[in-house]
Amino acid sequence: NYEPELIWAFLVNKSLGDLKLTHVSVALNHQSNGRPEPFSRSWNRVYVNSIMAYKNWVFSFRPWYRIPENIEDDDNPDIEDYMGNFDVRLGYKQEDHQFSSVFRSAFDQDNPRSYYELGYSFSINRKFRGYVQFVNGYGESLIDYNYRTKRLSLGIMLNDWF
Repeated sequence: NYEPELIWAFLVNKSLGDLKLTHVSVALNHQSNGRPEPFSRSWNRVYVNSIMAYKNWVFSFRPWYRIPENIEDDDNPDIEDYMGNFDVRLGYKQEDHQFSSVFRSAFDQDNPRSYYELGYSFSINRKFRGYVQFVNGYGESLIDYNYRTKRLSLGIMLNDWF
Protein backbone atom coordinates (compact mmCIF):
# COMPACT_ATOMS: atom_id res chain seq x y z
CA ASN A 1 0.00 0.00 0.00
CA TYR A 2 1.05 3.57 -0.69
CA GLU A 3 -0.21 6.31 1.58
CA PRO A 4 0.94 9.83 0.74
CA GLU A 5 -0.73 12.52 2.80
CA LEU A 6 -0.64 16.23 3.46
CA ILE A 7 -0.77 16.91 7.21
CA TRP A 8 -1.26 20.11 9.19
CA ALA A 9 -0.12 19.30 12.75
CA PHE A 10 -0.52 21.57 15.73
CA LEU A 11 1.30 21.27 19.04
CA VAL A 12 -1.36 21.85 21.68
CA ASN A 13 0.00 20.88 25.13
CA LYS A 14 -3.22 21.55 27.05
CA SER A 15 -3.47 19.77 30.39
CA LEU A 16 -6.35 18.65 32.52
CA GLY A 17 -4.57 17.32 35.58
CA ASP A 18 -2.26 14.50 34.45
CA LEU A 19 -4.10 14.13 31.10
CA LYS A 20 -2.52 16.19 28.33
CA LEU A 21 -3.80 16.86 24.81
CA THR A 22 -0.43 17.01 23.04
CA HIS A 23 -1.21 17.27 19.31
CA VAL A 24 -4.07 17.79 16.88
CA SER A 25 -3.64 17.28 13.17
CA VAL A 26 -5.79 17.58 10.05
CA ALA A 27 -4.81 15.62 6.97
CA LEU A 28 -5.67 14.90 3.35
CA ASN A 29 -4.88 11.22 2.84
CA HIS A 30 -4.61 9.08 -0.30
CA GLN A 31 -4.25 5.33 0.02
CA SER A 32 -3.70 3.04 -2.97
CA ASN A 33 -2.06 -0.22 -3.88
CA GLY A 34 -0.50 0.97 -7.17
CA ARG A 35 -1.85 -1.93 -9.21
CA PRO A 36 -3.69 -1.80 -12.56
CA GLU A 37 -7.33 -2.82 -13.01
CA PRO A 38 -8.90 -5.18 -12.03
CA PHE A 39 -6.63 -5.25 -8.93
CA SER A 40 -6.50 -1.48 -8.39
CA ARG A 41 -7.70 -0.23 -5.00
CA SER A 42 -7.66 3.38 -3.79
CA TRP A 43 -9.50 5.94 -1.75
CA ASN A 44 -9.09 9.48 -0.51
CA ARG A 45 -10.11 10.81 2.86
CA VAL A 46 -9.80 13.71 5.25
CA TYR A 47 -9.11 13.01 8.89
CA VAL A 48 -8.59 14.73 12.21
CA ASN A 49 -6.25 13.13 14.71
CA SER A 50 -5.97 14.02 18.38
CA ILE A 51 -3.17 12.63 20.54
CA MET A 52 -3.38 12.54 24.32
CA ALA A 53 -0.90 11.42 26.97
CA TYR A 54 -1.42 10.27 30.54
CA LYS A 55 1.67 9.22 32.49
CA ASN A 56 3.03 6.18 30.54
CA TRP A 57 0.00 6.00 28.22
CA VAL A 58 -0.57 7.52 24.77
CA PHE A 59 -4.03 7.61 23.16
CA SER A 60 -5.03 8.67 19.65
CA PHE A 61 -8.48 9.07 18.13
CA ARG A 62 -8.69 9.56 14.36
CA PRO A 63 -12.11 9.88 12.67
CA TRP A 64 -12.21 10.34 8.88
CA TYR A 65 -14.48 11.26 6.02
CA ARG A 66 -14.12 9.53 2.67
CA ILE A 67 -14.00 11.94 -0.26
CA PRO A 68 -16.69 10.70 -2.67
CA GLU A 69 -15.74 9.42 -6.13
CA ASN A 70 -17.70 8.99 -9.34
CA ILE A 71 -19.36 5.58 -9.37
CA GLU A 72 -17.63 4.75 -12.68
CA ASP A 73 -14.17 5.51 -11.19
CA ASP A 74 -14.64 3.91 -7.77
CA ASP A 75 -12.71 0.62 -7.67
CA ASN A 76 -13.89 -0.21 -4.13
CA PRO A 77 -17.27 1.42 -3.41
CA ASP A 78 -17.84 -0.63 -0.23
CA ILE A 79 -14.45 0.09 1.40
CA GLU A 80 -15.99 2.07 4.27
CA ASP A 81 -18.03 -1.01 5.23
CA TYR A 82 -14.73 -2.79 5.93
CA MET A 83 -12.27 0.00 6.83
CA GLY A 84 -14.72 1.88 9.02
CA ASN A 85 -14.70 5.61 9.66
CA PHE A 86 -12.27 5.95 12.57
CA ASP A 87 -9.41 4.30 14.40
CA VAL A 88 -8.24 4.38 18.00
CA ARG A 89 -4.62 3.78 19.03
CA LEU A 90 -3.41 3.08 22.52
CA GLY A 91 0.17 2.71 23.67
CA TYR A 92 1.85 1.99 26.99
CA LYS A 93 5.54 2.25 27.83
CA GLN A 94 7.08 0.59 30.89
CA GLU A 95 10.84 1.06 31.05
CA ASP A 96 12.15 -0.66 27.91
CA HIS A 97 8.91 -2.45 27.02
CA GLN A 98 6.23 -0.93 24.80
CA PHE A 99 2.72 -2.21 24.17
CA SER A 100 0.51 -0.88 21.39
CA SER A 101 -2.94 -1.49 19.98
CA VAL A 102 -5.05 -0.25 17.09
CA PHE A 103 -8.80 -0.69 16.75
CA ARG A 104 -10.87 0.26 13.70
CA SER A 105 -14.56 -0.26 13.05
CA ALA A 106 -17.55 0.86 11.01
CA PHE A 107 -19.91 0.07 13.92
CA ASP A 108 -22.49 -1.40 11.56
CA GLN A 109 -24.66 -3.63 13.73
CA ASP A 110 -25.99 -5.54 10.72
CA ASN A 111 -22.49 -6.34 9.40
CA PRO A 112 -20.00 -5.97 12.27
CA ARG A 113 -16.54 -5.74 10.73
CA SER A 114 -13.55 -4.55 12.63
CA TYR A 115 -9.78 -4.61 12.77
CA TYR A 116 -7.50 -4.83 15.73
CA GLU A 117 -3.76 -5.02 16.10
CA LEU A 118 -1.74 -5.77 19.21
CA GLY A 119 1.98 -5.09 19.39
CA TYR A 120 4.84 -5.52 21.81
CA SER A 121 8.37 -4.17 21.37
CA PHE A 122 11.52 -4.58 23.44
CA SER A 123 15.09 -3.36 23.21
CA ILE A 124 17.67 -5.51 21.46
CA ASN A 125 20.40 -2.85 21.58
CA ARG A 126 20.65 0.96 21.27
CA LYS A 127 19.56 0.98 17.60
CA PHE A 128 17.17 -1.93 17.21
CA ARG A 129 14.05 -3.24 18.92
CA GLY A 130 12.38 -6.62 18.63
CA TYR A 131 8.70 -6.57 17.69
CA VAL A 132 5.82 -9.02 17.96
CA GLN A 133 2.49 -8.16 16.34
CA PHE A 134 -0.90 -9.87 16.14
CA VAL A 135 -3.50 -8.67 13.60
CA ASN A 136 -7.10 -9.79 13.20
CA GLY A 137 -9.70 -8.13 11.00
CA TYR A 138 -10.53 -6.44 7.75
CA GLY A 139 -8.49 -3.93 5.78
CA GLU A 140 -4.91 -4.81 6.58
CA SER A 141 -4.10 -4.33 2.90
CA LEU A 142 -6.13 -2.74 0.14
CA ILE A 143 -6.03 -5.67 -2.26
CA ASP A 144 -7.98 -7.82 0.18
CA TYR A 145 -9.66 -5.16 2.35
CA ASN A 146 -12.91 -7.16 2.30
CA TYR A 147 -11.37 -10.41 3.64
CA ARG A 148 -10.62 -11.11 7.29
CA THR A 149 -6.92 -11.53 8.01
CA LYS A 150 -5.31 -13.20 11.01
CA ARG A 151 -1.55 -12.88 11.34
CA LEU A 152 1.23 -13.16 13.91
CA SER A 153 4.51 -11.46 12.98
CA LEU A 154 7.98 -11.19 14.46
CA GLY A 155 10.40 -8.52 13.34
CA ILE A 156 12.97 -5.83 13.97
CA MET A 157 11.84 -2.26 14.61
CA LEU A 158 14.10 0.65 13.62
CA ASN A 159 11.95 3.39 15.14
CA ASP A 160 9.11 3.17 17.62
CA TRP A 161 6.01 5.37 17.65
CA PHE A 162 6.37 6.82 21.16
